[in-house]
Amino acid sequence: MKKYILIFSSLLLTFALFHSCKKDDNTQTDDQKLLAEATAGLTVWPRTTSVTDPAGNSIHGPFQIWMNATALAALDGSGNLPVGASFPTGSLIVKSIHDTKTGPVTSYVVMKKDPSNANAGSGWVWADYKIGGEVNHSISEKGGLGGCVSCHGGSTNRDLVRSFDLH
Repeated sequence: MKKYILIFSSLLLTFALFHSCKKDDNTQTDDQKLLAEATAGLTVWPRTTSVTDPAGNSIHGPFQIWMNATALAALDGSGNLPVGASFPTGSLIVKSIHDTKTGPVTSYVVMKKDPSNANAGSGWVWADYKIGGEVNHSISEKGGLGGCVSCHGGSTNRDLVRSFDLH
C-alpha cells in the first residue's frame, strides 16, 4: 500500500511541477489588453450620438466617442467634465475613427487614466489601433511619438481631454 501511495504522490508531484513551469501561451501584451478593454462594454458619449466631423486642428477623421462607466460618472448634466476637474483613475475614453461620416470604423484611439502605469504619459495611457488589432501607436510610446500628449496638453483645464472644448 505504501508503494502505491509513493508512486501516486510522485506522479502528482511531477504533474504539478510540469504545469507550474509550463509557459502560458495565452499571455496578452499590454497593448492587446487595452484594446480588448477599449472595444467592450462602453457607452457612447451623449454629445456624439452619431459620427461627428473633427473640429479645430484634430488629426483624427470623423469620429464617435465612447466612455466606460467610470468616465461617464465624472461628467456633469450637460455631458462635460467640469473645468478644473479630473477624471478618476480607471476612466477609459475611446474615439472610433471613421474614414467618412457614413463609413466604417478604421481605427480606435484610446486614453485610459492610469497615473501609476509605467507607460502613462501625463497620467494617461495612450494608444492607437487599426481595425483588426494592429498597433499604430503603442502604449509604450507614453503618448509621445503619436503627438498625443503635446496636442492634448493644450486642454489641461479638462484633464487633457479636448472634446469638451471642441464639440
